[in-house]
Amino acid sequence: MLILLIISIFLNFLVLKLDIIPYITNVFQKRKLRKRKVVFDRAVFEKKVYNASIETIKGTKVKMQWTDTDGFSNNIVNIYLNKYNNNFRKYNYPRALLMYGLLKYSISKKNDTGISVVRDAFDKLLDAKGNPKFNLDKVDQAIFGVVAVDLYTVLNNKKYLNFASIIYSYLEENYLRNNNVILYRPNIRFWFNDVLGQTIPFLVSYYTIAGEKRILDIAKSQMNAFIKHGIDNHTFLPSHGFNLDTYTKIGSINWGRGIGWYLLALNALHKLDGSYMKEYNGLIYTLNKLKLNNIWTQFPGSDINFDASTTTMMLYCFPEELVDVNIVLETLNNFTSKDGFILQTSGDTKGFNNYSRSFGKSEISQGMLMAYLSRIK
Repeated sequence: MLILLIISIFLNFLVLKLDIIPYITNVFQKRKLRKRKVVFDRAVFEKKVYNASIETIKGTKVKMQWTDTDGFSNNIVNIYLNKYNNNFRKYNYPRALLMYGLLKYSISKKNDTGISVVRDAFDKLLDAKGNPKFNLDKVDQAIFGVVAVDLYTVLNNKKYLNFASIIYSYLEENYLRNNNVILYRPNIRFWFNDVLGQTIPFLVSYYTIAGEKRILDIAKSQMNAFIKHGIDNHTFLPSHGFNLDTYTKIGSINWGRGIGWYLLALNALHKLDGSYMKEYNGLIYTLNKLKLNNIWTQFPGSDINFDASTTTMMLYCFPEELVDVNIVLETLNNFTSKDGFILQTSGDTKGFNNYSRSFGKSEISQGMLMAYLSRIK
C-alpha cells in the first residue's frame, strides 16, 4: 500500500508540474500582459533587453518553447525524448538568431563588451581552425554562418571565414539543381519558406566577402522558385511551402513567423542590389495593413494573439518611415518582462498546418529585437 501511495503522489506531482501548472501559467501570463501598463523609458528598455540577451548568450539553457503542453502522457514522452533533442535545440536557429542580433547591436553601438561575449560563445561552436564542433546536418544552422561572417569582418580572424565556407559547402551539397532550391531535409519532397530566411541572409552575407557569383545565383534561384510557386499574386503573402513534385502550395499563407522568414530573405536581397522591389513593396504594403496596434499576431489578419517572433522579424525588415519607433518600442515594452525578456513567442512549428499553441520566451524574438534596435536611431 505504501508503494502505491508513493506512486500515486509522484504521478499527481508530474500531472501538476507538466500539465496543470504550464497551462495555468500560460493563461494568466497572457491576461497579465493585457492588463499591464508600464511607464516607458526607452533607454531603460534598451538596456534591460541588452542585459537579458547577454545573460542568455553566456548561459546554456534553451528558452525556446519546443513542445506544446498537450497533456500528461505527451509531456512524459517529450521528457524521455529530450535526451536526444538537446543538441538539436542547442545548435539551431534560435540561438543563432540571438547571436546574430546581439552582435549586430554591439557592432552598431561600438560595444566591445557585447562583441566579446558573442565571440566567446561562438568560439565554443568551433575549433581553432574554424571547423564546427557540432554535427552540421540541417539548413537551420546556416544562420550561424552570418554570425561567422560578421565576426570575421570585425575581428579579421580567418577561422570564422573557414567556418562560413563550411556552411556554404554544406548548403551547396544540398542544392537541388532541378528545383533550384536547397533541400530542407533529406528525402523530403516538400519545401518550407523557413529555408529562405535561414539560408539567403547567409548566402548574401557570404557573397559580400567571397565575391563568387555562384553564391548569389543560388540565393536568387531559391527566391525565384518560391515567388513562382509559393506566393499569392494579389497580397504577395507567402504560403508556408510547396510540393517539389507537383508545385502545390501547402500550409498557412498567413503564418506570421513563416512570413517573417520569407521577409528576412527578401529584405537581404533587396538591400543588396535593389532586386525584388515589386515583391518587397507589395508584401510591406499588405503587412502594414495587417498590423494590430503596431504589432503583428501569430496569424496576421485572422487572430489577435501577439507573437513576438512575427513582430520583431517584421520590424527588422520594415522601412523606417512606416514605423513610429517610440510608439512601437513602448508597445513592445508592455510584452517584456522586468528583467528584459520579450515574451509571447509562439513555440516551434511541427509542420504544415500544425502550429504551436504555446507561447513563452525565445532566443528568436530576443535576437530579432536586438537586431531591430541595431538599425534604429
